[in-house]
Amino acid sequence: MKVIHFSTTDYGGAFKAASRISESMESAGVESKVVVRTKTKEDSHCEEIFSTNYERFISKLKNLGNLMCSKGEVISDYFGTDITKTKFFDDADVVILHWVNSFIPYHVVEKIVNSGKPAVWVMHDMWLFTGGCHYDKYCGGYERGCIQCPMLRTKIGKNIAGNNFRRKLRMLGKNIIFLSPSNYILKEAKKSRILTGKYLVNIPNPINTFLYKPITNKNEIREKYGIHSGKKIILFGAVNSLDDEHKGYKYLMKALELLSEEEYLILIFGNKETSDKIGLKLETRLLGFVEKEEELIQIYNMADVFVAPSEQDNYPNSVLEALSCGIPVTAFNIGGMPELIEHKKNGYIAEFKNIADLAEGIRFCCTNSKELGEKARERVIELNGYDMIGKQYEMICKEVFDAPN
Repeated sequence: MKVIHFSTTDYGGAFKAASRISESMESAGVESKVVVRTKTKEDSHCEEIFSTNYERFISKLKNLGNLMCSKGEVISDYFGTDITKTKFFDDADVVILHWVNSFIPYHVVEKIVNSGKPAVWVMHDMWLFTGGCHYDKYCGGYERGCIQCPMLRTKIGKNIAGNNFRRKLRMLGKNIIFLSPSNYILKEAKKSRILTGKYLVNIPNPINTFLYKPITNKNEIREKYGIHSGKKIILFGAVNSLDDEHKGYKYLMKALELLSEEEYLILIFGNKETSDKIGLKLETRLLGFVEKEEELIQIYNMADVFVAPSEQDNYPNSVLEALSCGIPVTAFNIGGMPELIEHKKNGYIAEFKNIADLAEGIRFCCTNSKELGEKARERVIELNGYDMIGKQYEMICKEVFDAPN
């Protein structure tokens, strides 16, 4: 059985998850590869769908068309690439779609599901079952058809969300399974009319626990990064960690004001090394964008706690990576966080938007970092290892492959 995964780019959280899912399937003996619209790094474990600069140029024009049909955080996908006309689609026994915005448009999804080719769609966020937003900020509009979108103020804008919703209703047919890394997204997806009656399954994201693992001598790593004090280290980071509001940077900054300058310092990765957003009394180190995986693993291992104060999230790679490195995590009680973090066992689940509780979680994890970290590592090996997740994906792909058209 040959499986082809499709994702828009070779960077970002969805691609990272797609790549790891593909690797976990290979570990289970399945022939699997990732194909992207845009490849930016030579060492990315994927193939680009285009072979000429002309094709890439046309793709950019189509992406511009999608932007013109979108508004703010509400994304429309009317234009894109017909992957059904490519060798990758022809070669695939099973097609797995990931984050495919501005890559695979609505009408091509219809062609995929009507082709008889078995398909799986992994929901890395809420976009598939909403009127176009990736996270709904708890409005729940997808239960009613996204008719009155609070993200769009004008009448034209509100029509965009409703039109997207109705287009998605027509887009999906039989012979496709919908997966979510978290039960949270799965539960919300079932409320949307777009996925009513569809086959939905929960499979957690995998991680290479042989790569993301504890490093024995933390002091050596800290010396490498010029950290010579004995302070407890708080780590925060994500793609655009200081710019993406839903990552909860503002809550963390308020919580840090409740912590002692003498006891704690904070490391931040995922943004430029200089930022006018930083005005903390706590000693602060900005690590910028981290490209190399081995460097990211070292950064996790320096920490006593990783903090993920997101307002809304699915099954964050960063949390999984920290836990696999034996670092406890403090997060709000939202999304898939309680599925990753067991309160006071491998981290701390704080009351949503409760700044004092978030600060208490940081203190608790730093005080009990070693014990919590050991349990965190054990749980990730048990639930998220490549062998286990690869076999689950193999079973799902066989199920959809063997299903009658």
